[in-house]
Amino acid sequence: MRWLHLIWIALIVLSGSMAVYAQSDTLSPSEMAQATEARHLLTTYAGEVWVGWGDAVPPMLLRKGNYDYWIGSPEPAAPFVVMPDIMIDGERVYRAEGHQVPVPAATSWQVGDQWVVAIPVRDEFQAAIDQAVGEGAIVLDDAAYVRSIVHESFHAYHLATFGGFEQMPDFTQAADDTWLDRLTDAERTALDEALLAEGRALAEALEPDATDSEIRSAIDEFLRLRTERRAALPDEAATFERGTEWIEGAARYADISLMQQAGPTEIWEQFREAVADLSLVPGGYRDRFYELGAAQMFVLDRLLPGWQTRLWDDGMAVEDLLAEEGETHNGTRRTGKNRLHQRQSQGKSSPAYN
Repeated sequence: MRWLHLIWIALIVLSGSMAVYAQSDTLSPSEMAQATEARHLLTTYAGEVWVGWGDAVPPMLLRKGNYDYWIGSPEPAAPFVVMPDIMIDGERVYRAEGHQVPVPAATSWQVGDQWVVAIPVRDEFQAAIDQAVGEGAIVLDDAAYVRSIVHESFHAYHLATFGGFEQMPDFTQAADDTWLDRLTDAERTALDEALLAEGRALAEALEPDATDSEIRSAIDEFLRLRTERRAALPDEAATFERGTEWIEGAARYADISLMQQAGPTEIWEQFREAVADLSLVPGGYRDRFYELGAAQMFVLDRLLPGWQTRLWDDGMAVEDLLAEEGETHNGTRRTGKNRLHQRQSQGKSSPAYN
């Protein structure tokens, strides 16, 4: 596919004759190489993408056959046992029979008090995707597979930092988009067209030769379009969009940035094309805000260095940071909104995040 949209969702695979099992439970040389590449990229570049991530790269939980393999620190609790003859990127590997995650999925998962990246080996993940969406619909090459690990690593780091989903800002808690079902066909068409216009405005701000003045003009247009569009939608729409951009937009920003740190790829151009034409983004309404959220963050890289601290410490939506930067540039200044709850070292949270 020209624009490969990686599967972050939990893929429910039917039991019985459709279950996916490997011929061998032992990691193959190619599977070890893929895990090594992902771990090396994360331990080398994560700190360049987001302050603190490189110091707290989450462990990887690699699923194969009837076993889970744990890669990275800290050392896992029983039933995991160390594999004395295996090292991946200089890190010990542990193995346990059975699975911590009930389905083969690329996700972040809480094991005890540790958030980890959970993913099947590539062949098993590909088989799960084929069963979910049809054979050949999405093909995972090595780069796409590694990028899915990077994406979920950021989610796991994000969750570990905040002590769970419930400790994140209030506006991130609204994951329900059932209000879409109440829209008429005409209203959904108008919504699609309005989102396309917002994407085009952000794409203008991402032009490589755009001046600061042109970037700010494009962002003003983006914010104007967004305000106008939301006037015709229920309040739940804005909350849902802001939360999705804060969570998934940040993970998309992280996976694109880290892969770019590792060397020039076509990922950046594919991303800019998707922002300029959101019809290229497969999936539903929610998926478009992965790209729109990340696009706003890449604009902030240029206009407001250090914005990541404001995003997390002040609990601000990314669009509010853009608006505040514009107002500051024009001589006015707003105070931060949606400040975080007092963080807790541990908090009850949902078990998975994808």
